[in-house]
Amino acid sequence: MFLFDGIMEAFYAAAKGFCVRVVATKRLWFTPHEDYGRANILRAVCLTYVAGFVGYKMYSSRRAKSLKVEQGQETENIVRDALSRCGLL
Repeated sequence: MFLFDGIMEAFYAAAKGFCVRVVATKRLWFTPHEDYGRANILRAVCLTYVAGFVGYKMYSSRRAKSLKVEQGQETENIVRDALSRCGLL
């Protein structure tokens, strides 16, 4: 039983040390009392990343739609060319 208690105490100490580091990092980066501090820089970086991702997705969907329309027109032109060569158009 004593061995188990030692293992649990070591686990609790490791968990506490990890939590202390996480809280210290949170306090370091998310201090809202700074005018131009790390919190504002982090928010700006995150928002820039999100805006870039959304813009990329919108552009890719728009590009896919235009490519699909272009492929449809190309197929239609091929059919018209074949019909005109046969003399049916």
